[in-house]
Amino acid sequence: MISNVLYAGGGAAGAGGSGGNDSGVSGNTGQNGGAGGAGGAGGAGGSSEPPPDTVEELFINGNFDSGSPSWVAHGPCSVAPSTDNPRSGTTCLHTTSRSAAWQGPSYLLAPQLEPNQSYVVSVWVRSDFGSSDAGLYSLSLTFKSRCMEETVDAYTQVASTPASDQWAELTGTLRTPDCVLTDALVYVENAPIGESFCIDDTSMVLASP
Repeated sequence: MISNVLYAGGGAAGAGGSGGNDSGVSGNTGQNGGAGGAGGAGGAGGSSEPPPDTVEELFINGNFDSGSPSWVAHGPCSVAPSTDNPRSGTTCLHTTSRSAAWQGPSYLLAPQLEPNQSYVVSVWVRSDFGSSDAGLYSLSLTFKSRCMEETVDAYTQVASTPASDQWAELTGTLRTPDCVLTDALVYVENAPIGESFCIDDTSMVLASP
């Protein structure tokens, strides 16, 4: 996060003008000296408002347009960049060769998450229809986690949306457990075996307090 910095105020007021000469003109009675010049105007005050904070994005290359994707396969399926109808930019991430409903693209998060915090997650999805299951299922965004003292994983559904050949958003808020996490990831799942789909424009940020 960017530190808040207070800016200094404006410059000091200008110095006053010099007083007039108090000597009289030759042959006349001496007169009082002229009035001193008016003081210069003070400089404009600097702003005391801090610059806005920067929202930290947890997903690196979340739109898949800048190098290798940080999303990886969850299970023995295939994920690869594709230029076929991305939601934005030039690339989306295509998931194929799925042999189980839970398989899909995933993002590993354990080192980055703070305990007992809320995060807003958004993933846009588009299905490749063509089988008899087209339009008859929903895609889900799931949070998988394990605390250091636990021996089994916990699963929480963050969002769900009906499958479509048009881009649709999976978005929701996940809450991390109040513990040290040894495993944490989010992944897209629940398409029938053999169904393929793309994801794009992914984002995860700490929720506003």
